[in-house]
Amino acid sequence: MKILVSDLDGTIYRNKMVSAIDLKMINDFASRNMFVIATGRNENTFSFFSEHYDLAYQYVILCNGALIQDKNQQTIIKHSFNKDDDLTNIFEILHLYSNQQISVSLSFEKGGLYLPKWHDDLFDQVKANLSYEMLGICLEVVNKDLKVVENIYQQLLKNTSFNIERNNQYIDILPKGVSKKNAVKELIARCHSKEDDLYVIGDSYNDLSMFEINKHNFIIDNGIEALNKKATYVVDSISDCLKIIDKK
Repeated sequence: MKILVSDLDGTIYRNKMVSAIDLKMINDFASRNMFVIATGRNENTFSFFSEHYDLAYQYVILCNGALIQDKNQQTIIKHSFNKDDDLTNIFEILHLYSNQQISVSLSFEKGGLYLPKWHDDLFDQVKANLSYEMLGICLEVVNKDLKVVENIYQQLLKNTSFNIERNNQYIDILPKGVSKKNAVKELIARCHSKEDDLYVIGDSYNDLSMFEINKHNFIIDNGIEALNKKATYVVDSISDCLKIIDKK
């Protein structure tokens, strides 16, 4: 049995829709093999998507690897921040950009909390939520200034011990050791499957960790050469990816 792990936004869900051909081919693949979705979305925002599309999948990796659920929304694996984790460095860095439009979203196993803009007691508000098994912190630079995003991303990488992922104007701060790659490896081990049967597809930087597992990886071509160079295959759609996998 083959296993395909696919990113959601920008890979399956493109231009605010799932194409009919992609939906058909995914569901056909999932009827014969294992299909897994790996996304930065939390349970709430993923449910909003899944309720609109009859998309077959066996498992979903949420919050960039912090939470894995089966198709019945039962939690299989969960990794949360420790209530004693020190978030001081994160907010010292964010304070340097308090003049920017930055929103903060917190993810939990059930639901999330959206904090639309910077304010002085934001640090205390986020820290208080560590007691509720927080799974992720997502920063959005609302004005989409990618230079600002890159600067914040690089400073967080250098000055914190958490896992930091970037996807365009979004930056995800995850518990230590959490990534899409590690979630995929955990899921494969749990299912007693082989890594050689695994294929992965994505479209952005937060998908690249999955590409480290083996050479069976695909990237959606968005004209970003730095991303394309990281993949074994460059494709225009997940349908093209599935056509290649079917020939293996």
